[in-house]
Amino acid sequence: MKIMMWMIIFASWILAVYAPIQIHGEVEDPIALDNQVEEGLNDQILNEYEAFYIYDHMASYLSRPEVGLSGFAKFFRESANEELEHARKFSEFVNKRNSKVVLKNILLASSGVPMDFKNIHEVIDTAIGKELEVTAHINALHKLASKMNDATNEEREIKLQQDCQWLLF
Repeated sequence: MKIMMWMIIFASWILAVYAPIQIHGEVEDPIALDNQVEEGLNDQILNEYEAFYIYDHMASYLSRPEVGLSGFAKFFRESANEELEHARKFSEFVNKRNSKVVLKNILLASSGVPMDFKNIHEVIDTAIGKELEVTAHINALHKLASKMNDATNEEREIKLQQDCQWLLF
């Protein structure tokens, strides 16, 4: 009886450690990300939250009665929500890859991003700058993942491309 119990415990342990992780019925990749790639993805999550925060602030500025640019405000509110969704999707991807999401502090005051705008030109210039920064980081992250051989086989590379398809505009 004791031998049977230990065999069940051992079999359960083997399944827990080596079986593919399943979330919402999908079989996920149990192989964790390379540490540098994981750190880069966590930095990208921060970039996405920063963009959300900046665009939401822009929408608030543009909605003020003395500014009165409600069409631009609507655009930046939608853009803010899109960036928030990107942050969440990156977080889900990190978790799917059996790695750890580490949320970092948003320190916009020290980043040089103006949070007090004088006109719509400053808003648009700031938005373009942030989009260029986010895009550059995504490109650098892709190069890093390739360099670290994070996608070790063709099937995995296809899965990675499918998981990140939402990034393409």
